[in-house]
Amino acid sequence: MTTLAEYTPGADVIRRSRQPVLPFLVSGTLLGNEICVPAADLDEIVDHIDHWTRVDENSTGHWRLHEDYSEPVTVIVRLRSGLARGSQRMAHLVKLVPGQRQGIQLTAECGKRMTIVEAEVLTMGAGMPCERCLLNLRDDDQAGW
Repeated sequence: MTTLAEYTPGADVIRRSRQPVLPFLVSGTLLGNEICVPAADLDEIVDHIDHWTRVDENSTGHWRLHEDYSEPVTVIVRLRSGLARGSQRMAHLVKLVPGQRQGIQLTAECGKRMTIVEAEVLTMGAGMPCERCLLNLRDDDQAGW
C-alpha cells in the first residue's frame, strides 16, 4: 500500500500512530562530528545541508524518510516556477522508502529526475498529474494484491 503525503505550509504531514512529528531526517558530518536533525520538508533539508557546507567546507549531508514509517510514502512534486514552461510542470509522484538514504536527486515513478532544490512539494490534487506516474504507481500497488 502506498501512502500519499500531503504537505500544507505551517502544518505537519498527516500522521498515523507511532509516526514521528517531522517526517524526514537530515544526517551527515559537521566539523568532524556526526549530526542528525529532523526536518519537515524538502526546503528544510536543503537549508540544513546548505548551512553545514557554509560552516564547514568538508561537511557531508544526506536525508531520508524517518525509519518509524512502516511503509513507503509517495510525495507529489513538480518543478518550481520559472524552471520550465507551464506545460512541463506536471505533478510527479516520488516514492520514499523509510530509512533509505537519499541524495540530491528525486526520481519520479515515470523516471523523471529533478533535484530537491528544483522540486516544489504539492498538496493532494494540486497540479496537472503525470499520467505515467499514475500508471506506474497503480501497477506497484496491484503487485501486492
